[in-house]
Amino acid sequence: KYRPTVQRYLKWAERTAAHAADLLIADHPEMARYAARYPKPCAEIAYGVNYPQAVGELDPSLGLQPREYALVIARLVPENHVRVAAEALSPHVPVVVVGPFDNSEGRALQKLPNVRLLGGQFDAGLLDSLRAHCGLYIHGHSAGGTNPSLLQAMAAGCAIAGHDNAFNRRILGDSALYFTAEGAREALANAWAQRGTLPRDHLATLDREYRWPVVVEQ
Repeated sequence: KYRPTVQRYLKWAERTAAHAADLLIADHPEMARYAARYPKPCAEIAYGVNYPQAVGELDPSLGLQPREYALVIARLVPENHVRVAAEALSPHVPVVVVGPFDNSEGRALQKLPNVRLLGGQFDAGLLDSLRAHCGLYIHGHSAGGTNPSLLQAMAAGCAIAGHDNAFNRRILGDSALYFTAEGAREALANAWAQRGTLPRDHLATLDREYRWPVVVEQ
């Protein structure tokens, strides 16, 4: 997504940092595989998550009904597929998007019906309630390692539809449905229709690999 001069700089910075390091740290097996191109030892340490405390009801001012909206919490950049998800689902269900929207992606979303843009939100109680009461959580991130927002959605007991890539499949396994940019309309409509039967209990996965006490022991 960067122009060529920035790409060259980032590649140079990556190589310089990797060769100067004594130890590389990856937060996901796919990142560890990528790091293997450098002749340095690599430790794999995932992000962690805490379970939310007592979750309150939805803020009445939002005008949302429990289990009757889809939720996206992400930066509004193309690789997170927020616009793709909103275009696919907004004809069927309210889509709530949390993230700053003062960019081209956000302006495109403002033109869609049935999309609620809440902007950047940092109130943990509000975010916990949005996750806990959503009908479907959309995780469209297609790049990166272990994503904290995905772990938080799992901890909140969300039914999840994730972008189909190795990063998300490694974490979610069979406990989610998946979509691609090309097939989003059908896949996400199907996920919404099946939201009542999708797994919401992700605790076994989190307890095994992603709770902070487990991560700290590494």
